Amino acid sequence: MTSLEPADLLAWPELFLTAEPGAPTALLAGGCTGCRRTAFPRAARCPACGAATRPTELRGPAVLDTCTAVLSTPPGALVEAPYEVGVARFPAARICVIGLLTERIEPGTMVDVVVHEPYPGGRTFGFRPVGAADRDLAPGPRTTPSAERLL
Repeated sequence: MTSLEPADLLAWPELFLTAEPGAPTALLAGGCTGCRRTAFPRAARCPACGAATRPTELRGPAVLDTCTAVLSTPPGALVEAPYEVGVARFPAARICVIGLLTERIEPGTMVDVVVHEPYPGGRTFGFRPVGAADRDLAPGPRTTPSAERLL
């Protein structure tokens, strides 16, 4: 493993494409030109091998591999508990990313990356079930698509 110099890392990197809360977005990652790994957040050099990276975007659908509830607000946190976080796997990029969930989601559900506002004025990315925007507008029972077609 190659050590990185501070200049190799982007200062406070942009994590996602800006949009309105609830809108689909993309995570700004880096694809290594050497070992072909994907790194998030984007850095000028690969954290695994030190080779240069090229900009790449992570978009859904991804697969929610696991999730948990945060029941106690950490000191200094702006997001108040309870809330849920999960690990989304992007199969094509071979990377997993941790993020906030926009609602309770079962593991194995296909998710999209969206702009999330967990408190007024605080924008970050989050994971929402694929089709949730359409589902929220339609009457009837709520269902979420399975990730079996991505596996």
